[in-house]
Amino acid sequence: MAPFIATTVQWVILPLIMFAIFTLAWIIASSARTAELRVSSWAGFWAGLLSFVVYVVSQLDHIREPELRYVALPGLQLLPLGWGLAAGFMFLWVVRHAVPTRLVGLITLMLAGTSTSAIFTYIFIDSLRVSVLYWTLGAALGILLHIVLFPASIVHIFPPGERKDSFLADAMRKPMAEFLSSSGATTSAAAGPGERSFDSQPYERVAD
Repeated sequence: MAPFIATTVQWVILPLIMFAIFTLAWIIASSARTAELRVSSWAGFWAGLLSFVVYVVSQLDHIREPELRYVALPGLQLLPLGWGLAAGFMFLWVVRHAVPTRLVGLITLMLAGTSTSAIFTYIFIDSLRVSVLYWTLGAALGILLHIVLFPASIVHIFPPGERKDSFLADAMRKPMAEFLSSSGATTSAAAGPGERSFDSQPYERVAD
Protein backbone atom coordinates (compact mmCIF):
# COMPACT_ATOMS: atom_id res chain seq x y z
CA MET A 1 0.00 0.00 0.00
CA ALA A 2 2.82 2.44 0.84
CA PRO A 3 4.42 2.19 -2.63
CA PHE A 4 1.05 2.84 -4.29
CA ILE A 5 0.31 5.89 -2.14
CA ALA A 6 3.80 7.34 -2.57
CA THR A 7 3.75 6.79 -6.34
CA THR A 8 0.29 8.35 -6.65
CA VAL A 9 1.33 11.43 -4.66
CA GLN A 10 4.62 11.88 -6.51
CA TRP A 11 3.58 11.17 -10.09
CA VAL A 12 -0.15 11.93 -10.23
CA ILE A 13 -1.21 14.48 -7.62
CA LEU A 14 1.88 16.74 -7.76
CA PRO A 15 2.00 17.04 -11.57
CA LEU A 16 -1.75 17.73 -11.60
CA ILE A 17 -1.31 20.60 -9.13
CA MET A 18 1.43 22.10 -11.28
CA PHE A 19 -0.65 21.70 -14.39
CA ALA A 20 -3.59 23.38 -12.61
CA ILE A 21 -1.39 26.44 -11.94
CA PHE A 22 -0.49 26.53 -15.64
CA THR A 23 -4.18 26.24 -16.51
CA LEU A 24 -4.90 29.18 -14.20
CA ALA A 25 -2.55 31.32 -16.30
CA TRP A 26 -4.40 30.24 -19.45
CA ILE A 27 -7.80 31.02 -17.91
CA ILE A 28 -6.70 34.46 -16.71
CA ALA A 29 -5.38 35.31 -20.18
CA SER A 30 -8.55 34.03 -21.84
CA SER A 31 -10.93 35.92 -19.53
CA ALA A 32 -9.32 39.36 -19.73
CA ARG A 33 -11.99 42.06 -19.69
CA THR A 34 -10.71 44.44 -22.36
CA ALA A 35 -8.64 44.17 -25.53
CA GLU A 36 -5.72 45.96 -23.88
CA LEU A 37 -5.71 43.59 -20.89
CA ARG A 38 -6.09 40.62 -23.23
CA VAL A 39 -2.99 41.63 -25.19
CA SER A 40 -1.04 42.18 -21.96
CA SER A 41 -2.10 38.86 -20.43
CA TRP A 42 -1.32 36.80 -23.54
CA ALA A 43 2.02 38.55 -24.00
CA GLY A 44 2.87 37.68 -20.40
CA PHE A 45 1.74 34.09 -20.93
CA TRP A 46 4.03 33.55 -23.91
CA ALA A 47 6.85 35.40 -22.15
CA GLY A 48 6.47 32.91 -19.30
CA LEU A 49 6.84 30.01 -21.72
CA LEU A 50 9.89 31.67 -23.23
CA SER A 51 11.43 32.06 -19.78
CA PHE A 52 10.78 28.35 -19.27
CA VAL A 53 12.76 27.59 -22.43
CA VAL A 54 15.63 29.74 -21.14
CA TYR A 55 15.52 27.85 -17.84
CA VAL A 56 15.61 24.47 -19.60
CA VAL A 57 18.64 25.51 -21.67
CA SER A 58 20.42 26.63 -18.51
CA GLN A 59 19.78 23.29 -16.81
CA LEU A 60 20.75 20.91 -19.62
CA ASP A 61 23.82 19.70 -17.71
CA HIS A 62 21.68 18.72 -14.70
CA ILE A 63 19.00 16.72 -16.50
CA ARG A 64 18.64 13.11 -15.43
CA GLU A 65 16.38 10.47 -16.88
CA PRO A 66 13.26 10.31 -14.69
CA GLU A 67 12.59 7.13 -12.75
CA LEU A 68 8.86 6.72 -12.40
CA ARG A 69 9.04 4.24 -9.56
CA TYR A 70 8.47 4.08 -5.83
CA VAL A 71 10.87 6.22 -3.85
CA ALA A 72 10.49 6.61 -0.10
CA LEU A 73 9.54 10.18 0.72
CA PRO A 74 11.63 12.03 3.28
CA GLY A 75 10.16 13.39 6.46
CA LEU A 76 8.15 16.57 6.62
CA GLN A 77 10.23 19.57 5.59
CA LEU A 78 8.66 22.60 7.20
CA LEU A 79 10.84 25.24 5.57
CA PRO A 80 9.87 24.71 1.90
CA LEU A 81 6.31 23.87 2.94
CA GLY A 82 6.00 27.09 4.95
CA TRP A 83 7.55 29.24 2.23
CA GLY A 84 5.24 27.70 -0.35
CA LEU A 85 2.20 28.28 1.86
CA ALA A 86 3.09 31.94 2.40
CA ALA A 87 3.86 32.44 -1.28
CA GLY A 88 0.57 30.85 -2.39
CA PHE A 89 -1.48 32.88 0.09
CA MET A 90 0.14 36.21 -0.82
CA PHE A 91 0.27 35.47 -4.53
CA LEU A 92 -3.48 35.04 -4.79
CA TRP A 93 -3.89 38.38 -3.02
CA VAL A 94 -1.60 39.96 -5.62
CA VAL A 95 -3.53 38.27 -8.43
CA ARG A 96 -6.79 39.63 -7.05
CA HIS A 97 -5.56 43.23 -7.29
CA ALA A 98 -3.48 42.89 -10.47
CA VAL A 99 -5.93 41.12 -12.78
CA PRO A 100 -8.09 44.22 -13.45
CA THR A 101 -4.97 46.23 -14.38
CA ARG A 102 -2.21 46.01 -16.97
CA LEU A 103 -0.14 44.12 -14.41
CA VAL A 104 -2.14 41.03 -15.42
CA GLY A 105 0.63 40.30 -17.94
CA LEU A 106 3.14 39.91 -15.11
CA ILE A 107 0.76 37.53 -13.36
CA THR A 108 0.37 35.26 -16.39
CA LEU A 109 4.14 35.45 -16.96
CA MET A 110 4.88 34.24 -13.43
CA LEU A 111 2.19 31.56 -13.46
CA ALA A 112 3.18 30.13 -16.84
CA GLY A 113 6.91 30.34 -16.17
CA THR A 114 6.93 28.94 -12.65
CA SER A 115 4.47 26.12 -13.31
CA THR A 116 6.26 24.78 -16.39
CA SER A 117 9.67 25.20 -14.75
CA ALA A 118 8.42 23.40 -11.65
CA ILE A 119 7.15 20.47 -13.71
CA PHE A 120 10.45 20.24 -15.58
CA THR A 121 12.50 20.47 -12.39
CA TYR A 122 10.36 17.93 -10.57
CA ILE A 123 10.65 15.34 -13.33
CA PHE A 124 14.20 15.77 -14.62
CA ILE A 125 16.26 17.24 -11.74
CA ASP A 126 16.12 14.74 -8.91
CA SER A 127 18.28 16.79 -6.54
CA LEU A 128 15.52 19.44 -6.29
CA ARG A 129 12.53 17.09 -6.45
CA VAL A 130 11.77 17.04 -2.72
CA SER A 131 11.98 20.83 -2.40
CA VAL A 132 9.68 21.32 -5.40
CA LEU A 133 7.29 18.76 -3.93
CA TYR A 134 6.86 20.61 -0.64
CA TRP A 135 6.86 24.02 -2.31
CA THR A 136 4.03 22.90 -4.59
CA LEU A 137 1.99 21.41 -1.76
CA GLY A 138 2.53 24.53 0.34
CA ALA A 139 1.54 26.85 -2.51
CA ALA A 140 -1.63 24.88 -3.21
CA LEU A 141 -2.50 24.91 0.49
CA GLY A 142 -1.86 28.67 0.68
CA ILE A 143 -4.11 29.37 -2.31
CA LEU A 144 -6.92 27.26 -0.88
CA LEU A 145 -6.51 28.84 2.56
CA HIS A 146 -6.79 32.29 0.97
CA ILE A 147 -10.03 31.24 -0.75
CA VAL A 148 -11.36 29.84 2.55
CA LEU A 149 -10.73 33.13 4.35
CA PHE A 150 -11.56 35.44 1.42
CA PRO A 151 -14.01 33.61 -0.88
CA ALA A 152 -14.82 36.87 -2.69
CA SER A 153 -11.34 36.70 -4.24
CA ILE A 154 -12.62 34.35 -6.91
CA VAL A 155 -15.30 36.87 -7.88
CA HIS A 156 -12.68 39.62 -8.18
CA ILE A 157 -10.38 37.44 -10.27
CA PHE A 158 -13.13 35.99 -12.48
CA PRO A 159 -16.01 38.51 -12.43
CA PRO A 160 -19.29 37.42 -14.05
CA GLY A 161 -19.31 38.51 -17.67
CA GLU A 162 -21.81 41.30 -18.24
CA ARG A 163 -21.91 40.72 -21.97
CA LYS A 164 -22.64 37.05 -21.51
CA ASP A 165 -25.40 37.76 -19.00
CA SER A 166 -27.06 40.38 -21.20
CA PHE A 167 -26.79 38.09 -24.22
CA LEU A 168 -28.50 35.26 -22.37
CA ALA A 169 -31.16 37.60 -21.05
CA ASP A 170 -31.90 38.92 -24.55
CA ALA A 171 -31.90 35.40 -25.96
CA MET A 172 -34.54 34.38 -23.41
CA ARG A 173 -36.57 37.59 -23.58
CA LYS A 174 -37.06 37.76 -27.36
CA PRO A 175 -38.65 34.31 -27.90
CA MET A 176 -40.88 34.88 -24.89
CA ALA A 177 -42.05 38.22 -26.26
CA GLU A 178 -42.75 36.70 -29.68
CA PHE A 179 -44.70 33.87 -28.11
CA LEU A 180 -46.84 36.20 -26.04
CA SER A 181 -47.37 38.52 -29.01
CA SER A 182 -48.57 35.64 -31.16
CA SER A 183 -51.01 34.68 -28.44
CA GLY A 184 -52.39 38.23 -28.31
CA ALA A 185 -50.84 39.33 -25.02
CA THR A 186 -47.42 40.48 -23.85
CA THR A 187 -46.08 41.03 -20.41
CA SER A 188 -44.73 44.40 -19.38
CA ALA A 189 -41.25 42.88 -19.00
CA ALA A 190 -41.21 41.30 -22.46
CA ALA A 191 -43.04 44.01 -24.33
CA GLY A 192 -40.93 46.33 -26.41
CA PRO A 193 -41.31 50.08 -26.78
CA GLY A 194 -44.72 51.06 -28.06
CA GLU A 195 -46.23 47.63 -27.43
CA ARG A 196 -49.24 47.25 -25.27
CA SER A 197 -48.64 45.16 -22.23
CA PHE A 198 -51.10 42.60 -21.00
CA ASP A 199 -50.43 43.78 -17.47
CA SER A 200 -51.27 47.36 -18.42
CA GLN A 201 -54.66 46.57 -19.97
CA PRO A 202 -57.51 48.04 -17.95
CA TYR A 203 -60.06 45.75 -16.48
CA GLU A 204 -63.53 46.25 -15.20
CA ARG A 205 -64.71 44.99 -11.90
CA VAL A 206 -67.57 42.58 -12.24
CA ALA A 207 -70.51 43.63 -10.14
CA ASP A 208 -71.72 41.09 -7.71
